[in-house]
Amino acid sequence: MMASTSKESRSPPSFSEEGQQLRKKLKQKTTYVQKYQSNLEDLPEFKGWLKPIEKIKIHTLFTKIENPFRTIADFYLKHEYLQKTATENIQFRNPDNFTSIENIYLGAHIMALISSNNPDLDELGLLEFTRRCLDFYVENCRQIYRFRFSDPVQITLKLLNMISPEEVKSKKHISLAPLPAKFPSLVAGEKLNELDREWRLLRNLNFTNDFDDLDIREFWVKCSKLKLGDDTPMFSTLCIFISGIELMKL
Repeated sequence: MMASTSKESRSPPSFSEEGQQLRKKLKQKTTYVQKYQSNLEDLPEFKGWLKPIEKIKIHTLFTKIENPFRTIADFYLKHEYLQKTATENIQFRNPDNFTSIENIYLGAHIMALISSNNPDLDELGLLEFTRRCLDFYVENCRQIYRFRFSDPVQITLKLLNMISPEEVKSKKHISLAPLPAKFPSLVAGEKLNELDREWRLLRNLNFTNDFDDLDIREFWVKCSKLKLGDDTPMFSTLCIFISGIELMKL
């Protein structure tokens, strides 16, 4: 089945009500990032991780907050639990999910000192230090979790990352359907099937080198120029959907 080539189908829709609400809620929910950023930036592990919020693209915001949260959680939570649990479901304050006290990460220098079996090592002092580190990690996770990963707006942000160049080329997502479900005014009915058909075609492309190192805008502009054998746009419905949620302008 060929992509639609009618003049009307190529006209990008106006920015949807869902998108407007998403922007409004984002402004309300990202203030804490700026407030808490300085604390995390003091840790060597997070130098440069949390950029000024105005420089963060909406489609990457969930990941930008998720990465430091999961990294800190990995310092003290059981590895198996963290690996199998979605971020929005992690119970980071439940002691049942903590690793053993001797396996809590304390930084490279301390871990090397412990491994050396230094006779001068104060075991009681180390235990107290480890407990303080644990308290610090839990508090850091609590502060970051104010982002409310399970909030519907944050789930939408997580889905938006599906259309980043890296995610498209990773071929991880068989269907795009969860994302348009968040923007029902942009695509529905038969168009949804066409959108998903084009998505599956896109994710199975063998991308040439000229698709490397592109930001999200450049990537989708390039995709919009790809043609089928009859010289019609290969991804007309998909690119109209992308422009509809205005990621091209962010």
